[in-house]
Amino acid sequence: MGWLASQGWGEPQNNAKAAMLWREAGNGGVAVSDYSLAWLYENGAGVPRDTNEAVRLYRRAAQGGIGSAAPRLMWLTLAATPPAGCSRQRSMATHSRNSSLRAC
Repeated sequence: MGWLASQGWGEPQNNAKAAMLWREAGNGGVAVSDYSLAWLYENGAGVPRDTNEAVRLYRRAAQGGIGSAAPRLMWLTLAATPPAGCSRQRSMATHSRNSSLRAC
């Protein structure tokens, strides 16, 4: 149901509703729901952007067997620890513009 709400199938697209549905399913042990909710938090879609919550949910999804959660965890962890002399905001902006990681 969360996926349908996030895609706008059968009703207008509603990421806030998708977040609510995925949160309920994730709390019930559905790991793919944790992954989907983490993506919303990572991107600020339907919920406020919250990297810490995204990391927590990606970790829970990975522990639940969702293989695609591990790369997201790695990316967010790398982006959250910028090279020496760089601010986190500048580092995130640099990583967002380029697919390869480089020092800011």
